[in-house]
Amino acid sequence: MIENLNPINSGRFAPNGGRPLTKSLTRALDVAVEPVPDKKPKTSKGAMYRSKVDWCDCTWSPIVGCIWCCPECWRCFATRLQVRGDRKRTIKLTSKQLLRLTDGQGVSSIERFTGWTGAVKLRRDRLRAPLRDKAPKLIFVNLVSDIAYGPEFEEKNYEGFLSEFEGFRREIFGVIEKAHWHTFQILTKRPQLFLEPTIADPGKTVAESLPWPQNLWFGVSVGTKKSVSKIDDLRKIPAKIRWISFEPLLEDLLKLDLTGIDWVVIGGESGKSAREFPLDAARSIVAQCREQGVPVYVKQLGDDWASRLQLGRKAHVLDEWPSDLDDLKIREWPNGFDRSNNGYMK
Repeated sequence: MIENLNPINSGRFAPNGGRPLTKSLTRALDVAVEPVPDKKPKTSKGAMYRSKVDWCDCTWSPIVGCIWCCPECWRCFATRLQVRGDRKRTIKLTSKQLLRLTDGQGVSSIERFTGWTGAVKLRRDRLRAPLRDKAPKLIFVNLVSDIAYGPEFEEKNYEGFLSEFEGFRREIFGVIEKAHWHTFQILTKRPQLFLEPTIADPGKTVAESLPWPQNLWFGVSVGTKKSVSKIDDLRKIPAKIRWISFEPLLEDLLKLDLTGIDWVVIGGESGKSAREFPLDAARSIVAQCREQGVPVYVKQLGDDWASRLQLGRKAHVLDEWPSDLDDLKIREWPNGFDRSNNGYMK
């Protein structure tokens, strides 16, 4: 029997917040984690996996593991994967039950059964996968992790982890630089860590210690007003292409300064208990992109609107949207990027 579970105590973005655990939920948790047979996923080359995400071709995850750090993380699909060694386990809970376990601060009782505890695997066996695939692709990096980790990860892993991670991250950026025929997309929720000194050379920041090739798009995830300050951190990072993913967009972000931003993606949340995608907030971002000359890509309405409008999962097919959403049917790319040519920058 699992005891002393901490349900959501507060939070405007957390559905079911503050309710006590029910007996049925407690019983469900007793059998929540069960191993499932390994299935060989479809891959392109080595450890690059074909993606259903509209704005990339495949994913490459040389790093696996994370912990939640903001409300945007609360419905992260990766929470439903247990990462232990090379095996994955499915958490047999409904989406609502999963949410009920969360305190929204990245430290919750769910860590005890999902294994999503901040333990990180550096998958060196996957490091050279992009170099083996010679066909140009748009590659999203680290689908189930971040590219920046703070001191709390040293505590959750082992002594010397951050130093090893720092070196491994340099190798990842080195592979990106060598695989110049691909275009790599990276997102982080912790851009401020790129402005801190490195462990190897405290005289340099993390950003200053890394190469920033033309084929790397570096961005931040922003979904609430509290996260908007990450855009200022992004501007200080010397990436050739800087982008913002407003997904999941959870509220109106008001006035945005998009100076130095090359691309914006907007999207609603996925999952059976997805939070509402605020259409007027999305329209506001589109209008500001137009005013400030930034290309914008509206990815999906999310599963909340998919359910309301009886659309396909995630409501990502533009042709299915009703006509009153025509103003959101926009899919643009960074200036100079030729998507039809598999990711070459002109």
